[in-house]
Amino acid sequence: MSLDLRLMALLLSFAVAYLLYRFVEDPVRKSDLSLSAPLFAKIALSSVLLVSITPLAIQAMPREIDFTEARRANFGFSEACEYKTLFAPRNECRNSKTPKLLVWGDSFAMHLVPGVLHEWKNGGVIQATRSQCGPFLGLAPRRTIQPEHGTVMDKTWAEQCIQFNQSVVDFLHTANSIEIVVLSSPISEYLIKDNYEHVMLREDTFVSVPVSTAAVQSSLRRTVEEIRSLGKKVVLVAPPPSSEFDIGGCLERHLSGRFSLGGQQGCVIDLANYHSKRADVLNFLESLAANINVSVIRFDPWLCTSQFCKTTLDGTMLYRDAGHLSYAGSKLLAERMHLAALISDQAK
Repeated sequence: MSLDLRLMALLLSFAVAYLLYRFVEDPVRKSDLSLSAPLFAKIALSSVLLVSITPLAIQAMPREIDFTEARRANFGFSEACEYKTLFAPRNECRNSKTPKLLVWGDSFAMHLVPGVLHEWKNGGVIQATRSQCGPFLGLAPRRTIQPEHGTVMDKTWAEQCIQFNQSVVDFLHTANSIEIVVLSSPISEYLIKDNYEHVMLREDTFVSVPVSTAAVQSSLRRTVEEIRSLGKKVVLVAPPPSSEFDIGGCLERHLSGRFSLGGQQGCVIDLANYHSKRADVLNFLESLAANINVSVIRFDPWLCTSQFCKTTLDGTMLYRDAGHLSYAGSKLLAERMHLAALISDQAK
């Protein structure tokens, strides 16, 4: 419950405690009760009922959530699918030797795979993913100021990201069974200007240039055109709604009944805040249909109302952290939104 409801419940408990004392405990304590057979039978029956209710009540309570499982990193098929080398098909990252669907992108492509596998019945699936490396041909972000902890995104990392994406295209040239390619990325790191720049491949040379939204669109257009030139269809899956708090951490505290300050009440995502903080990505997505002619599948219609976006469905944690879907959340969302049908219908 929220803090105000908890305080109301606390005050109510004192009121109920007084009434219990005044009209039950005190009269019984002052009454002159003599033990008789009928009274003994009533006491015995009440005791049996109370003892019987306890296990029934425990059985009726919702089962405890395994938060370790709910919040574990979502790699898709397997952790082996977080490529740190050039792409080459791995048995751990596909369920068929002749897959019809390729999921390509970064960790936001990874978290789609459990849901895609749950719903996709039109042939095999293969995964080509590298953390923080979106499916943008010839372009990658570079941090100019490197963090003490976390992923280092220096020029070498950016060059390797560009080479990885080219290796995926090289694979597609020989992958005759692939019919549809699903692209996904949060896109945000490609649009940040503070402490970031772009690394681009120009005539076999890597060069650093200022961040440009137009360059990101041009790179994505190149990816789409390259896929279509091979006779394959393509569709983009947008990142799910997010805000500026750790949704998975908030849900763990909320669902385990632990008190916490900060975050959103009920761990929902405020819609206005989401639109404000993710405006650059949302504007980029809206411009794709006009500028690149690619369909974008978004989670918003299934999660968002006029005021907030849900982070749980039927008691299932949809998010494992600040933006990635959990394994169970990926499957449940894919089922609710009929993701396989959307991919088939909107790929072009």
